[in-house]
Amino acid sequence: MKKYLILVFVVCSCLVSAQKYVPFPPENAEWNQVLYMSSEYALTSPPRDLKNYSLGSDTILDTIRYTRLILNHNNTIGFLREANKKIYYIGAGYTNTGASYSPGQLQKIKNCSPSFLKSTGQEYLLYDFNVKTGDTIYWGMYGQNIIDKVDSVKIDGSYRKQYHMKWGSDIVIEGIGSAFRGLLNSVSPLPMCGAITWWDQVCFSQNGKTLFMNPAFKDCNSTIKWSDRNYLAKNTEWYYGKTIYFGMAVPPAKTDDYYYLKSTGDTIVGGKNCHVINQFRGGPACYSYQFPVFMYQSNDTLYFYNSVSKKFSILNVYAANRGDSWITAYPQGDVVVTVDSVGSVPAFGETLKLQYVTYTYNQTFKYNSKIIENIGDFYYLFASNIIYLGLCDEMADYPGLRCYIHPDYGTYKTGTVACDYVSEVANLDFKSIKVYLSSTGNLIIDSELQGGSYTFELFDVRGSRLLSVPMSTAKSAIAFGDYSKGLYLYRLLDNGKMLKSGKIVKM
Repeated sequence: MKKYLILVFVVCSCLVSAQKYVPFPPENAEWNQVLYMSSEYALTSPPRDLKNYSLGSDTILDTIRYTRLILNHNNTIGFLREANKKIYYIGAGYTNTGASYSPGQLQKIKNCSPSFLKSTGQEYLLYDFNVKTGDTIYWGMYGQNIIDKVDSVKIDGSYRKQYHMKWGSDIVIEGIGSAFRGLLNSVSPLPMCGAITWWDQVCFSQNGKTLFMNPAFKDCNSTIKWSDRNYLAKNTEWYYGKTIYFGMAVPPAKTDDYYYLKSTGDTIVGGKNCHVINQFRGGPACYSYQFPVFMYQSNDTLYFYNSVSKKFSILNVYAANRGDSWITAYPQGDVVVTVDSVGSVPAFGETLKLQYVTYTYNQTFKYNSKIIENIGDFYYLFASNIIYLGLCDEMADYPGLRCYIHPDYGTYKTGTVACDYVSEVANLDFKSIKVYLSSTGNLIIDSELQGGSYTFELFDVRGSRLLSVPMSTAKSAIAFGDYSKGLYLYRLLDNGKMLKSGKIVKM
């Protein structure tokens, strides 16, 4: 299996001097970029315009051979040439075509921005791949910058030099150009009269194959960013089904229950802006994670805070494809996650990626599951339960995600069962079991069950056991006045087999 590269780049400075130069521009090359343009300042984000730049036929201008630069497959907007590892350009920048402005708006911008059409008709040095660390550069029509560092990036099996800019947080790559600001960034003047204009590189392709992808974007052919939607926002909820079996009958008695997790707020942990995920219903004494869990998402990757190592670990990599893998470092141990295949599911007006994965623990135990892009694992948000699943004191099936509820996007539901459905015990030998708070503040366990060896257990929402009371009959009153207000979880066991579970809310 191959390891998935979270940072897209693999940097190796030792190969800089020995690698073969990649010429520019290459044949059959395409750059997809997003242009953000608005005619006036606005409180909302400006519209996004996906633009495709490709190479056309050669032409002669003043006895010099150039290659045409084509916008959206049908409009020549400029000309490129290379000489001695220097890339020169004649033509319009992103904004100079005026395609996104009305004639009146375009004239207004021209009047207050004399440089708006400056680049057209004049040859500029677009890139120079002879520069070294510390060199001052004057590329395009703007002011100076400094080469902060030169190293290498592995692209399509071979290494290319990449040049880190000191100002602007950009990187320029041999044979591609600007990695994040786009091919024509340095020759695209900014209007100075209220217009909102900037641009991002989305991807670079050659011969129909994507060689470089800006990790901020979800795919090569759209303007959608991973950050456009916050799938961990406060009040987001996850409901997972659970079917518990008990008793000696054939078939055994069973009851339907569920796990319930919720994003309850935001906080800063280790310098990261995190969402606080709590579990309010689950298997607290068996294999639950230590809650709350602090999580954040960066581009395509979801991270959580490991409470033992005190470091963040990868949980899901949504951009990973077949054969890719990553390691999730749970407090209980490391789990290797391998993507076996991919599919898709419709949700919230989008088509979300579906990854069919195998979890491997301790090199031997394997567990198959599914991960829904931005929603998480289908069977449990934190797949750490695969480590201790065999130690649980109950026989259970885990049907998977019932509902994912987002306060802004709506509900994604996988079946017909209500999100919080819980059935009573199905074995007719057992009478009804009621657990409730009395008016006097006592916790009442009331049942018609005959004598036996019963145990009542009480937990807080983090899964810590607060109380374990043995009972000779499934009927008792427990003083509850000293407990603080809040939500509690309980289980009633008969000789270690669970009869009932539920929640108690003390007001």
